Amino acid sequence: MSVIYGLAQETRNWKYIISKIILFVLMFSLLPISPALADGKRITIKPDAKFDWDLDQIIFSVEINSSEPIVSVNAHTSHNKQTITLAYNKGTARWEGVSSIAKTIPGDYKLTVKAKDWTGASETHTKAYTVKPAKTMLIQSPVAHQLVTSNVYVDADARSSSDLALNLRDYYGSTLTMAYSQQGRIQRDVPLNMDPGRYNLTIGPKDGPYTDQRIFPVYYEPSKRLNTIHSVPGQILDYDGQRILYLANHKELWIKYVKGGKLERIVKHQKIHSAFLTPAGCIYRIGLYEEFMYYEWANGESAPLSYSPEVKGNYLMYNDEGTLYLRDLVKGSVTEVDSNVRQAFLGPQGELIYHLDHNKGYQLVVYKDGIKTYLFKGYDIKSFIIEGNHALINSDTELIHMDLSKQPWEKNVLMDDYHKAQEPHTDYELKNGWISYIQKLPIDASYWNTTDKLYVQHASGERREVSLNDHNKSIIGLSPWGEVMYEEGKYTYTSSFQSSSPAVQSTLKGTVRYINSKPYMMIGNAITEVLPAPASQMKGINFSDNVLKLDYTGTVKEGPGIQSIRLISTLADETIALNPTLANNMLTIEFSKPPMFWGQYKIHIPHDAVVDPQDRPVMIYDVTHYFDNQSMQISYKNKISVRDLTYKHPALDHASVTVRRITTSGEVTEAQAYTSVNGTASFWFLNGGTFQITAQADGYLTQSKEIEMSDPKIAQEIIFDMIQGQDPLPDREQPQWDSGAALTSSDIKPNAVTLAWPEAKDNDKISVYRLTYDGGEPFTVTGNVYTFHGLKPDTKYRFSVEAGDPGGNWSQPLETEAVTEVLLQPLTLSSNKSAIMIGEKATLSIDSMPVRDMQAYDLLIGWDPRTLLMDWEHIAPGPSTPPYRIQKRKLGDGLIRLIGAKSGTSTITDVTQIHKLAMVGFMGKMSGSTQVILKAGSKFADRRGHITTLKTDQIITLHIIQLDLNGDGLVGLEDLAILSAAVGVPEAYEVRMDLNMDGAVTDEDVDILLSKL
Repeated sequence: MSVIYGLAQETRNWKYIISKIILFVLMFSLLPISPALADGKRITIKPDAKFDWDLDQIIFSVEINSSEPIVSVNAHTSHNKQTITLAYNKGTARWEGVSSIAKTIPGDYKLTVKAKDWTGASETHTKAYTVKPAKTMLIQSPVAHQLVTSNVYVDADARSSSDLALNLRDYYGSTLTMAYSQQGRIQRDVPLNMDPGRYNLTIGPKDGPYTDQRIFPVYYEPSKRLNTIHSVPGQILDYDGQRILYLANHKELWIKYVKGGKLERIVKHQKIHSAFLTPAGCIYRIGLYEEFMYYEWANGESAPLSYSPEVKGNYLMYNDEGTLYLRDLVKGSVTEVDSNVRQAFLGPQGELIYHLDHNKGYQLVVYKDGIKTYLFKGYDIKSFIIEGNHALINSDTELIHMDLSKQPWEKNVLMDDYHKAQEPHTDYELKNGWISYIQKLPIDASYWNTTDKLYVQHASGERREVSLNDHNKSIIGLSPWGEVMYEEGKYTYTSSFQSSSPAVQSTLKGTVRYINSKPYMMIGNAITEVLPAPASQMKGINFSDNVLKLDYTGTVKEGPGIQSIRLISTLADETIALNPTLANNMLTIEFSKPPMFWGQYKIHIPHDAVVDPQDRPVMIYDVTHYFDNQSMQISYKNKISVRDLTYKHPALDHASVTVRRITTSGEVTEAQAYTSVNGTASFWFLNGGTFQITAQADGYLTQSKEIEMSDPKIAQEIIFDMIQGQDPLPDREQPQWDSGAALTSSDIKPNAVTLAWPEAKDNDKISVYRLTYDGGEPFTVTGNVYTFHGLKPDTKYRFSVEAGDPGGNWSQPLETEAVTEVLLQPLTLSSNKSAIMIGEKATLSIDSMPVRDMQAYDLLIGWDPRTLLMDWEHIAPGPSTPPYRIQKRKLGDGLIRLIGAKSGTSTITDVTQIHKLAMVGFMGKMSGSTQVILKAGSKFADRRGHITTLKTDQIITLHIIQLDLNGDGLVGLEDLAILSAAVGVPEAYEVRMDLNMDGAVTDEDVDILLSKL
């Protein structure tokens, strides 16, 4: 009071005095005031340290009791004398601050807190706490509730001497170790090769207690119908197209704005049970069972609610001890709707349907735009849905649809069976006038065995069954355009009134939102867009005799993935090409040769190998078909173990193992794999030889071994005991060629070319040469000469060779080009004309390749006797051809046979030119296209008895022209007029007027006719 009196004497201004008093009181009220201490101490301090492993936080909480207001609190830890900023929390009446667990070295520490009151008195207190090694893991990835579509990227560091294991636990509690590190560091992609579903990934010490494990729920769903458009570091609870509401680490609630990516934290350090968006923010629930509280967050502040709300659109409904209220979340108004309410349902535009209790006769009421409409009474009403002018009411015996826009109201009974829909949103749904519901029909007298039928009904009242199977179903969502999303068995499906054939969507079921005429599904930490269903479905798959067939329900065509269909063989040196063909809505996959391995093979078919007419992939998953082969071929097996014996668990996971097999001819086959968590990798080869095996692992010196394998019955196990350390700097020097070095070709044949090149030089040594050519895969050899086989005749090829050293360095390529020889047919057929008129003759020549001492031949000729007449009487022999005879087999089939010279003499000796053996005339009988065939099996022999046989048919096509277009027996001006009128007129096209057979009637056809007038 003396201070106030002094101020009054100095200023003599009563307004100034009052303002100072008010300011002083306000400042005093803002200071934390604790109750008076019973022991007479002015200040007592009770610090505490708790650990939140999910948030990576040490939470320091300090309770301070003082007889005077506290003006400052300072704290620091003995870990690097780290200063902790403490702030007063009115809700807990404590001073609170946090520190990072991951940035703290495991050990024992002390927290020192000093508090000072407004009089200047102070007190200091110290609290000991311990940071355990197992709790200091730094995990950057994965995040909790992550949606995984193929591999999960793991970035985890134990930050101590502890090892680290990544385990996967399924729904039934079974555990599978996916990755392991003795050194406590995992940083790589880990494939999830299992069925789609929800799993828990646990990260922690291999032998540590379960409480030392960090748990990350993940959702594995590789469906290609779900396209991820947004992801957040936590579990998504709600989405409205503009905002994402998600929960991070179970204790932090966030809103992310889609446009711009802005983040707002709603609440932290709380066990969030559920939450949903509102127009101005969100509503969230803290706590479980009876002990819970709802809070509404808006404009950066949270306020508790005294009721349990339900929100749709811009409206909030709640029932407070039987009194029903409706809040307009935009206008802020609250309306008391009715009392004695048993249950109620809120529609998206603020419409309500509710059921009154026995005091009001179990009346069912609709409230819309401030008006109550009483429908009917019924004590057995169980549940209901309202949207706009439509309502679905579910009682003990009926499911009823009511159109509230019609007067008088009529009950449209959808089902009256005992086994019927029970729960809204899962057994029946209403959206934009569309109705979907599940009907359970008894299949025997017991009424316990039922079959499920799913229906979609149009607002007009027409309904259709939209499911095929009869298993248990539940509705996930119904779109405003009548597409129903439902769960049945292990899959979720979409089906609709317009297209009632169900299409598989995914295995996992998420929460569905329909925004701007598109369906979205929330799964874990991701918002996925549900892509339109394809017009066709895969309906069956069959494998028999090394042929795989996939059958489809509708019209399909080849997709981009058809080029990526492949066979996965266990044999490292087995290459089998697959030939996929698509015909009659069936994909057929054939092998280029039989598989040789005794064991399992996999055929991998990408999901987009087959698409519908709108280019939508027919399959939502990549298909992998497994089959067991029982070949008698015995293969060579290498089992490689990689370990570090300095550890309790010595097996090294994810060590790189490379096996190079070198055959006696110098061909090299290389295979690479990573060890499994048990530290092993196995390789199989068809052929034996010299095997060079190399093992590499991070933090270890590279090791190599070489073995010989000649007996496939003896499996080899190679063990690498790794030594920790770093490899010397790798060799980066390229091998070099001498000046003037060249790649040369020789011994060129129709199907083969031999290449040769000089030796290259290197600072280490040359280990292999890599060869490439047009149209072939690169491969390696150890020698300096190689012959390419299986080439195409009369084709230019570009070849290259590179020299490689053990360090993986490659020289500049040497290149050359070569043209393979023409592969001459032993017999050929040719014609002096390609087109003839009816009654006109064409002469065909049968020739042989250059040959010495031809002694005999058989020429087999075929033709269509309906279109051609063969001139048997005037078959002309070729130059120097001796007498021959003709054998007429049947109409359209003939044989010309050379009799041959006398013994000891030559018939045809010139080997420098092609020999004409015979010339045959054919006369046209009927217009159209026809063929003359020199058949496979035709042959010739020399005097040494060597026989050369034609392996494929030689075919000549003849076009037979009918010039008498008007059918009067003459070729004249009328025929010319008919033909001229059809020139350039597609509608007038006829095959008989296409004289040159080019697919159109043009001036060229007119010229042909003019030449015959």
